[in-house]
Amino acid sequence: MNWSPWMASLNDVLADLYPTIEASNRIVRCSGMRSALVSFNAVALNNWFNILDQADKQGGRSNALLDCALSDYPDHQILIALKRGEPAAVKGPDLNWMAPEAGAHFEKIIGTQSTLLPITFLEIGMQRARAVARLVRADQNSGTAFLIGGGWLLTNNHVLPSQESAYGAVGEFNYQDSLEGLSAPVKRYPLQAERFKTSIENDWTAIGIDESAEKEWGAIRVEAGQTSVNAFVSIIQHPGGGPKQIALFHNTVAYVGNGKVQYLTDTLPGSSGSPVFDENWKVVALHHSGGMLREPGSKRSFFRNEGIDVSALLPDLKAAGVLD
Repeated sequence: MNWSPWMASLNDVLADLYPTIEASNRIVRCSGMRSALVSFNAVALNNWFNILDQADKQGGRSNALLDCALSDYPDHQILIALKRGEPAAVKGPDLNWMAPEAGAHFEKIIGTQSTLLPITFLEIGMQRARAVARLVRADQNSGTAFLIGGGWLLTNNHVLPSQESAYGAVGEFNYQDSLEGLSAPVKRYPLQAERFKTSIENDWTAIGIDESAEKEWGAIRVEAGQTSVNAFVSIIQHPGGGPKQIALFHNTVAYVGNGKVQYLTDTLPGSSGSPVFDENWKVVALHHSGGMLREPGSKRSFFRNEGIDVSALLPDLKAAGVLD
């Protein structure tokens, strides 16, 4: 057998994921190999060496073994890299803290889910950020809002509670710091109070804005989607009424249900009306509050932030004619 770096890497990862004879035999059968011809061994690395050696003899079944492992672990970064034919990754040294658990690596995912993201996550995030604005009312109170298409800017009802409160309000785009640490040039658009839709119950307001804003700054689609407990959410916002910021750390979802999403992502007054994004930059909620909040459907209270779930928001916006 040609024991290439690719094969050695596959041997290592399969030994980690399927360290027992029973587990490895299941993958062997899945691949279509004749398991009776395999010399199974209680030592995981030796066991998978024997399996891969036999896979080579049985018509090059190594890729079939890889496909079976991917069906169990579709998000496993090493398996994905092997499937793509990437160069084999160099492993870190064994620091001998303790024996690794089954399925673990010495360089491993910390916690119950991976926080690894493609580098395009940053690029897409910067695109989404362009459509987020500081909303400043005539009385100089402010919140956050974002363009959603069709000449509409979305925020909270408590930011713009009435048509009267919208008169004289403006959307300020690009209110943020530049790479040089200077203030970026701000573009202001008067809001169109005559185009006003709102919901007190679900705490949203859609206000008209000149469609030239979308041509310059883009729009963020609000569409069907969902998040779940322990998922990650990021919020682009104007905390404290200041320059645009993003909350990326400590950003897990703690509760989803009853039209609400509660999360640990940081916000401040002024962040109301911000889009809450999942790891794919889809809007999953409209941020509106925070503090010692009662978890809907229970008598328990927790110190969390909260948004209106897109599942409650979307039907409202469609019924109001804001979205098609």
